[in-house]
Amino acid sequence: MDYDVGNIFCKKRSSFLFSMTALSIAFIGLMVIQSMSSEAYIKLFSSFTALIVIFLLNITLGTPGFIVGMSFNMFQILVYIYSYNTSPNTAYLYQLGIALVSLTVVLLFQIFTKRMAEKMNKLRLRIDEEQSRRIESETTVLNQQPNMQRTSLIVKHESIKDTPDISETLKMSKNASIDPLTTLPDRAKLIEHLDTLIEDRINYSQSHVSNDFTPGPITVIYLSATQNEKFNRNIGHRAIDLFIQSMAHRIRESADPQDMVGRITGTEFVIISRKTGTDNEMDAYIDSLCFAAEDALSNTDGHLISKVRAGYSVYPDDARFPGDLLGCAEIAMNEAFTTGLDKKRYHTDFRLDTAAGLDDMPLEKLSVMFDNAIANNEIYMVYQPVFTKDKVIKGFEAFVRWNNASFGIINNFEFIAAAERTGHIYKIGNLAMKMALTKLKEINKDYPELTMAINMSTIQLRNGNVCNDFMKLQEEIGFDIRNVILDIPEESLISNVQDIQSLLDSFSSTGVTITLDNFGRGYSSLNNIPLLPVSIVKLDGHFTSDLKEGSAARVLTNSIISLLNEIDVPVDATGVGTKEQFDSLVSFGCKLFQGKYLCDPMTEDKVKGFLRQTMS
Repeated sequence: MDYDVGNIFCKKRSSFLFSMTALSIAFIGLMVIQSMSSEAYIKLFSSFTALIVIFLLNITLGTPGFIVGMSFNMFQILVYIYSYNTSPNTAYLYQLGIALVSLTVVLLFQIFTKRMAEKMNKLRLRIDEEQSRRIESETTVLNQQPNMQRTSLIVKHESIKDTPDISETLKMSKNASIDPLTTLPDRAKLIEHLDTLIEDRINYSQSHVSNDFTPGPITVIYLSATQNEKFNRNIGHRAIDLFIQSMAHRIRESADPQDMVGRITGTEFVIISRKTGTDNEMDAYIDSLCFAAEDALSNTDGHLISKVRAGYSVYPDDARFPGDLLGCAEIAMNEAFTTGLDKKRYHTDFRLDTAAGLDDMPLEKLSVMFDNAIANNEIYMVYQPVFTKDKVIKGFEAFVRWNNASFGIINNFEFIAAAERTGHIYKIGNLAMKMALTKLKEINKDYPELTMAINMSTIQLRNGNVCNDFMKLQEEIGFDIRNVILDIPEESLISNVQDIQSLLDSFSSTGVTITLDNFGRGYSSLNNIPLLPVSIVKLDGHFTSDLKEGSAARVLTNSIISLLNEIDVPVDATGVGTKEQFDSLVSFGCKLFQGKYLCDPMTEDKVKGFLRQTMS
């Protein structure tokens, strides 16, 4: 029987074979015990245990497990029928009934999983179609031009069209997060690499808390060719592929050997750099990358067919998460096109003055600031209500804030980034959770049905004691665990779903609700949703920012919400700022809503009055 690489739990052939053998031996042993025992309760117990073995075969070993499990199930039924005919005994009837129930449950489970898979495939296809439609709407149909600058990297389509080995290699490279056209890393691989660099930087910072240590930046550079009318009119699809391959080759040759170069889509490339130096040195480096890309876009007369412009963002100044860093760099690149500049740096609107900013502060001083903040009760919580489509309050989401004695209320973006650098994110996370859960208990005294959503950071989730700490708080505070919602950031799934699956299962077994937060921030988690105990998906705010008629974002948001509803996963839309956005999301089938249009976050002392006014 072929090994099923698509199963959930056993990814390695050796573990698959071991599990199949162990479960099969267990089933045979239980059947032998049934035949040798004369005690009715032993027969029933072993029969029930055998059915558990059959169910484990089905849920852990994919299609082969289903076939073997069904075979064992049918064998049981035949044995019980034969035993009852030869020696009538009510115990055999009970065993037969259990076997028939098991057969029914297994078949229903198989049907359910197949339907879930079909719905998820349908969801992925529709989203891919919408993304393709958006790209097509932004570029016109291109005609072919024979004159172009070529390099040895070019892959000739005619030569691979009928070559099965190469075709199969391209498919494998796609599965391995490699862009098949350029053999460069794709978006998923870039995101994964960024996540690793950020984690390494945080860990290294925490182990070098001294005034002499300054962690290096992580720079994301986003390059793209100008999509001008001449370029669109004169270049055909096959020729564009050749240009893209040439650009990839020249950018890779020009980039620092330690930097990762990847392709997003079309003529858009990303370089992840760890180079240190002055702003002028970084500008010169980006210029060299742009010039290299433009070399590939010159015709045989040396005339530039398309201009290349760049935008870049820097961790942690501009963003803390990989998807956000890419998004910031892309925004800066688009601004470069708009302003006519060759390159543009993204700057966050909310950054503190660099003279007093946390980014420039030595880690030793920053650690003392956080210790004082915790000791002096400078850390506090605000609570934003969550509403249904009928504007009925469902619960709250808790957000942590820092009111520093010297700087005032510090921007949450910089505050969390600094806490991750010093390692205080664990203490602050536990403190925030304790305050939110204490508030939940207070709210539930008068409104027992209201919930409290608590944000978990990616670094918190990597702490092996996080679930134990949560249960200790439950014993200490005595809150209703059924009213707790834990918001798991989508970026926490980027490295390996299996790394976090057991943790989420542990949380889910306690009775809490698990929410996938920041959905759509820059990752593709549709495949992960059915594998995790996720009850709600929180749509990232950028989905709600542009819902005007005819926009690609509107169509994409509608598709995601409707198809998640089909698999019984309700959607919570965050960042709802206007009535028009709210009405559109309601028409799409969104179940829960948060944002300025409904209610801003409020401090703890205002919650009671708000509830008295809202719930009366």
